[in-house]
Amino acid sequence: MMSKEEVLNKSNPTTEALAAVMGMEDNSVEKAAYVPPTTNYNILDQNFGRGLNIDEGNTFVDLVVGQSELLNMVNIDRVSTLKSTVNVYEGDGMLVQVNEGEDPFAAPGNMASYGNIGYDVVLESMQFLYRIPKSVLHSMKNAVDWRNDVNSRMSRLFSNMLIKQAMFGSPGSGADADIQYGYNYTGTALMGRPRNGVRGWLDYLKKGYTYSKGGNSYTATVGGVATTISSGNGSSVVFKSITDIVEDLVKVYPAEHDGEDVVIMMSKADFLDFMFSVAKKDASTMKYETGRVYSVAGYNIMILPFLHHVRKTITAKPAGGSETTYYPGMVLMGRPKDLIIKMNTAGINFDSEYYAKLRTYDSIYDVPLAFPVIPQRFAIAHKV
Repeated sequence: MMSKEEVLNKSNPTTEALAAVMGMEDNSVEKAAYVPPTTNYNILDQNFGRGLNIDEGNTFVDLVVGQSELLNMVNIDRVSTLKSTVNVYEGDGMLVQVNEGEDPFAAPGNMASYGNIGYDVVLESMQFLYRIPKSVLHSMKNAVDWRNDVNSRMSRLFSNMLIKQAMFGSPGSGADADIQYGYNYTGTALMGRPRNGVRGWLDYLKKGYTYSKGGNSYTATVGGVATTISSGNGSSVVFKSITDIVEDLVKVYPAEHDGEDVVIMMSKADFLDFMFSVAKKDASTMKYETGRVYSVAGYNIMILPFLHHVRKTITAKPAGGSETTYYPGMVLMGRPKDLIIKMNTAGINFDSEYYAKLRTYDSIYDVPLAFPVIPQRFAIAHKV
């Protein structure tokens, strides 16, 4: 049975030409007689592209998701369309008492209902690309499965990029400033697509989404909000301790969505602060000193990679504006499965090319993606 890497590395004209040029071809197979190339044919300038079939698309997703513990916990929704619905079912019932022979639904307001208050998202194509110099290809020429090794390494890198995009993506306009300046800027320069222009988990949690019900439009927002600030602003700001923030978050979490699979998600820095704070109060509790993920008030605590410390501040001067302080740090509480990555496994394209002018082997995976959330089932702590 072929490995996931082998499924994605089927022989194609580019890889065959590349193998011949680099001396990496399989000489154990009898070759056909030489056929002179057509005029001006350059073996180095070949390119290859194709759409992955459903099985190959699922294999690509499996390979990327398998590299990350977090991606295995969130909801990877494999779809075959470029527009997809996030289903959010809502039930509204009544407890009534009527005499025998009376219709319990007859009284106004005695009506149980069940419906979908979800929303649609449009998957947008994003490109994962990598380049291998000719010198590196030469160093790998004795490895029989070098392409498998490259795919394995690149999938690990792609999994990290996918998490960052899912968390910090924001719309091109109307974006939350704390997310933008905290995660989507390099120095004073705004990152381009895909981080900017595609909404991510944090943006949905802070701004919600709109839906229609009974002919009216509503905004669904996060189930509970706690603040990370005790007092002040800018240079005089005083932050709450992480233990106080966690306590407040547990208090505001919506009771109707509570359950044993609800977790508290925080940055590694906040986790360490929390761990040391508890250890000082109860030095006999060894689990706080080991750094293991543990629970508080019955809720497991998990580290969310790339998230900023709640005390993190960033000072920036927007174009045409004055110098402003931003607060990107957050703590989340909810189910990882309500963080969603929609991937169109029927629309993944793969292209590769040996580029003679640069002496590089370039590959691109084009993947349609969206990163919705069900915010009603979360509580968040941030600067309010």
